[in-house]
Amino acid sequence: MYKNRTTFMLILSILAMVVSITTLILFFKIIANKNEHTSALSRSLVDKIAMKENADTLTKKIDEVENIKKIINEHFVDSTKIDSFIDYLEKLGISASTEVKVESFDTSKTEKNILSVTLSVNGTFSNVINTIKLLENSPYQIDVIRISLIEQPKSINKEIKTGNSASAGAPEWQSSVSFNVLT
Repeated sequence: MYKNRTTFMLILSILAMVVSITTLILFFKIIANKNEHTSALSRSLVDKIAMKENADTLTKKIDEVENIKKIINEHFVDSTKIDSFIDYLEKLGISASTEVKVESFDTSKTEKNILSVTLSVNGTFSNVINTIKLLENSPYQIDVIRISLIEQPKSINKEIKTGNSASAGAPEWQSSVSFNVLT
């Protein structure tokens, strides 16, 4: 009986060890499978985070390109907004205490994207020159073709229409400015 009991214990121990080893192997396989699944999820998450960062970077680059496009377009006259450009020219004259009249403007038939403009500027010599300087330094892409200055006969009671009474006795000058601007 002692021998049967020892044999029984041996078989039971071997069986328990086989079950334990099988359970251990099963747990290792489950853990390895979960580890592989977690690694795949981690890679997927890293890829999605990288894609989101790339999308954010792309969005920032698109915004930068739009801002650069706006800055570049400020150097050109929008062909649908020529009236605002003419208003700009007249306000330029007011800021320089001169009277600016747009004598003519025409889109060039030979060259595309060019607007030809002729201005008449009236005022004192220094104000007329200042207006021309402001025109040349305006934010638009302007190519001055011709500038002519003519001193007008003195008129004692004539004042510049801007209301600058200090220049009533100063000689009045008229300038004709022709230029092309890109549209």
